[in-house]
Amino acid sequence: DSKGATPLVWAAKHGNFTLAKLLLEQKDVEPDLADNTGRTPLSYAVQYGNEGVVKLLFDREGVNPDSSCKYGRTPLTFAVWGGNEGVVKLLLDWEGVNPDSSDEDGWTPLSYAVLCGNEGVVKLLLDREGVNPDSSDKHGRTSLSYGRKRKRGHGNEGVVKLLLDREGVNTDSSDKHGRTPLSYAARNGNQRVMNLLLQR
Repeated sequence: DSKGATPLVWAAKHGNFTLAKLLLEQKDVEPDLADNTGRTPLSYAVQYGNEGVVKLLFDREGVNPDSSCKYGRTPLTFAVWGGNEGVVKLLLDWEGVNPDSSDEDGWTPLSYAVLCGNEGVVKLLLDREGVNPDSSDKHGRTSLSYGRKRKRGHGNEGVVKLLLDREGVNTDSSDKHGRTPLSYAARNGNQRVMNLLLQR
């Protein structure tokens, strides 16, 4: 279409396993052909949690599991956004996937997982070798700074606990504005997150 979306992109996005399988059986179908934003069928399948389509693409030669869109986001980043732990695990087990890739803003899959408040996905990433729990974005904010966001009226207490349990996490790191994770938690009124940080 006008946005460069192929039939396979649509099948992947909407989880149409039968259509995706039929398309992938055609020799002239490029399984990794990206749309105008640089997103591949895999990036859509993982974002929407379409595990069956992800497995089809996994078995197809010519699919790059670590391709990035024009903003530098990889399929793993989109899978983290989607929040499907099974799909995130599939990608993490796929050879060639960088679990600590960063986009144009310096955000890693872990940054997004913390922001989304998905404890299961955060744990999967933290358990993976090569993931830096203390990496910072282009503003100097670490993942711990994003744990202060509200989730059902509270900060992401569970996510913050997971981060604090990791070696190398600096609770006093400051961004380019001089703000620390504690100051962000205070600014957002997240008492529970503040207490966790103060106990460190």
